[in-house]
Amino acid sequence: MSDKRKDPLEILRLLFTDQPDLLRILTLRHLESEGLLGAYREEGGLFASPAVTCVTGRTSAGKTTIGNLLFGRAVMPSTGRMNCTDYIGSLLLRSNLCYIDTPGAGSNENYENITRLALGLPLLGRLPAPTMKVRDYRPDDPDIYDDFTIPAEEWPERSGAYRPDVIVYVIAPHQGFGRDDGHFLEDMLTVHGAKVVICLNRFRRSGVDLFTPENLLDARAEVGKVYRRVFPDGEIQPRFVEMDALGGLGIGDLTREICRTLPAAKLGKVQAVLDGELKEFAARERDRRHRRVLHRIAARLALYTVDQHLGDADVLAEAATAVAQHTAVTFDGMDALAKVDTEIGNLVETEVGKARDLRTESVTTDRVETRERPIYHRTPRIETFESTSYIKDVRHRVVKEKQQKGFFGFVGAYFEAGVDHVAEALGGNLDPESHARINARARERTYDTVERTVAEEYQTPVQRIEQRVTGYDEEIIATVTEVVSVVPEVVGKRSLAGGVPVIELLVGVGHGVRRHLAGDGSGVEACVAAAQQQAELALHPERTRLDRLAHEGGQAEAAIVGVLDDRLAGM
Repeated sequence: MSDKRKDPLEILRLLFTDQPDLLRILTLRHLESEGLLGAYREEGGLFASPAVTCVTGRTSAGKTTIGNLLFGRAVMPSTGRMNCTDYIGSLLLRSNLCYIDTPGAGSNENYENITRLALGLPLLGRLPAPTMKVRDYRPDDPDIYDDFTIPAEEWPERSGAYRPDVIVYVIAPHQGFGRDDGHFLEDMLTVHGAKVVICLNRFRRSGVDLFTPENLLDARAEVGKVYRRVFPDGEIQPRFVEMDALGGLGIGDLTREICRTLPAAKLGKVQAVLDGELKEFAARERDRRHRRVLHRIAARLALYTVDQHLGDADVLAEAATAVAQHTAVTFDGMDALAKVDTEIGNLVETEVGKARDLRTESVTTDRVETRERPIYHRTPRIETFESTSYIKDVRHRVVKEKQQKGFFGFVGAYFEAGVDHVAEALGGNLDPESHARINARARERTYDTVERTVAEEYQTPVQRIEQRVTGYDEEIIATVTEVVSVVPEVVGKRSLAGGVPVIELLVGVGHGVRRHLAGDGSGVEACVAAAQQQAELALHPERTRLDRLAHEGGQAEAAIVGVLDDRLAGM
C-alpha cells in the first residue's frame, strides 16, 4: 500500500462531488459540538438562570458567525466585511444561554464606542457618547426581533439584562494582533478581569487553513503581554479556546470555559451534559454516521463496473482502501492511518480480486469459417455471317420475231426501198453503197414482225446477314464470402456492475477495520471476513433485488441505499 496519497478521501471525493458533505470526517469533538449546539437550542434550563455571554473582538473576527452558529442558521448579518454590525444583538436561547453580539473594535471608532459603552469601558475621546441600538431576537422565530434605542446616559441603569457574566474576546490569528487590539483588550481586562475568555477563531476557506501555526503562537504571545501589563503579579492568566466558528468545531471547549467563569448558581445541568450525555451522544452519532456513509459509498460503487477507472486510478481498489482509511480516521484519528495502510493493503487487493472474479463473465462469439467464391461476368462473343440463296420464278415476256415474206415479197420490198433511185438503177448510175443500202432496206421489208409470249424461268438471289453467339468471354468482377461452418469461441471477459459482491466487500472493510481498531483481539483480516459474512447473511433475502437494481444504473442508487439502511442497521 503506497502512502503517496495523504488525503484518504481523494478518490471518494471524486466519486461524490454531488455530496461533498457526506465524506466530512467527524471526530467525537465535532459531534460533541453538534450535540451541544442542539442542546443549546432545544433543552430548556440547561443553565439554571440566564448566563449572559457577550462576544466581542476586532471587526470581521467572527463574532456574529458564532451567534449564527447558536441560532442554527444565518440570522444576524455577517458579511465578512469591516463594520458589519452596528448594534447590540441579544438572543436568549431555550437553554438559558443569553448571547450578546457587539460591533467590532479597532476600526470605526463610533462602532467601537458602542461596544465600550455596552461593556462599561472608557469611551474613546473626542467623540460624542453613542445612542445604543439594541436588537432582541426571539428564540422561537429569530427572523422576528424587537428594535429599540437607549440613550448613552440611560444605559448604566437599563443595561441589567445585557450585563455580561462572561466576555468572549474573539481573535482571528491570521489577521494578526495589533496595537489597537492590545489597547481594547487591556481596557476590558482592567474592568472585567477573569470574566474574559480568549477565543482564537481559526479561519478556513475552501478547506484550506488561512492561519499558520506561527499565527497561533504569535496571537497567544501578544495576548500574554497584555495580561502581564494588567496583572503583573500573574494572578489572572489568559484562558485560550481554539475553535472554527464557521464549521462549529470547538463549541464544547468554549462552553467548558464559560462554565468555569459562571457563578455556580447559574450552571444548572450543563456540566453533567458536558461530562456525560454529550460523550454518549457523540459515540452513538459517530457509529450512525459512519454506517450511513458506508452504505452510500457501497451503493454507488455497486453501480460501477468492477474494472472502472478514473484516469490511472482503479476505482474499486482505491475506494476500498479509502473506506478503510476513512474508518480509521473517524474512529482512531489520523495516527491510525499508518497502521491501516500497513495491514489493509494486501487484504484489499485480495478481496477486490474476489469481487472482480464474481462480477466478470466470459464473452463468447461464433467463430465463422468462410471461403471466397468469385463472381463472373460473361460477355458473349458475336460474329456476323453472310450467305446468298436463290428464289426460282417464271416470268413471261413478249418476243417479237421477223418472218420472211417470200420472193415476191422481197421484190416488192426492193422496189419500195429503191423507188426513189430506180431511175438511177436503170440508167446504171447507182453506186455500190446506195445499192447496198437499198438491198438492206429491201431485206428488212421482206420480213413481217410477229409477237409471241415466251415463259422464262429465272432465279433471284437473296443476300442474308446474320449474327451468331460463338462463345463467351468470362471476367471476375467480385468475390463473395461463403460460410463454411460456425464454431462458438471465447474472445474475452466482460466486467459487470459490482452489485452485491462489491457491497459486501466495502461494508466488510468498513466494519472490519472499525472492529479491529476497537481491539477485539482479532487481526484485521479476521475482522473484515467476519463483517463480510455478517453482511452476506443480512443481505441474502435481498440479493436478487440488489443485483437487479445494480444493473439499472444511477436511478436505482437511492433504492439500494434504502435496502442497506434497512438490512444492515444492526452491524
